Amino acid sequence: EDNATGCAGVIELARVLVAKRPQRSVLFMCYAGEEQNLYGSAAHVSQMRQSGDLAKVKSVVIMDMIGYSADTRLNADVETYSRYNTYLQKFGAAAATYVPTLNVTLSTNPFGSDHMPYLQANKQTVLAIESDYDIYPHYHKSTDLPANIGPNAQAMGSATLKMNAAVIAG
Repeated sequence: EDNATGCAGVIELARVLVAKRPQRSVLFMCYAGEEQNLYGSAAHVSQMRQSGDLAKVKSVVIMDMIGYSADTRLNADVETYSRYNTYLQKFGAAAATYVPTLNVTLSTNPFGSDHMPYLQANKQTVLAIESDYDIYPHYHKSTDLPANIGPNAQAMGSATLKMNAAVIAG
């Protein structure tokens, strides 16, 4: 769940979107060190800033823990700073249009995941995360294994990916 589901989501989005030959460049990235003070994403943002590539970044979608749902009701949180509210609203609209079974909570109080270095660099960024992570019984334990994510993992991850793909494709 934390965060093989997000990485699997990145790989699946890459598989689907590359086949559609996007008009813009899309960088697919999985970061290590999120639990160690955002080590990977902070280093990447710093490197892009130094190289000048950060100026080329239009928007960012981060997926952290997108597979667990305690029950068949699929709930996701999407968060960013209030100045990116227009971007945030696109995720709510995409979910309502393409994945009406996904109940999305939009928040302008972001914290704690790999979206933060991008937000702090003034880049339009959202985090998509399943809402039940705080009740996931294997959260931050050695028992966080694929077999323990539960029977709703495919539906939860798929719903999040459809929402994100719709926004990215737009």
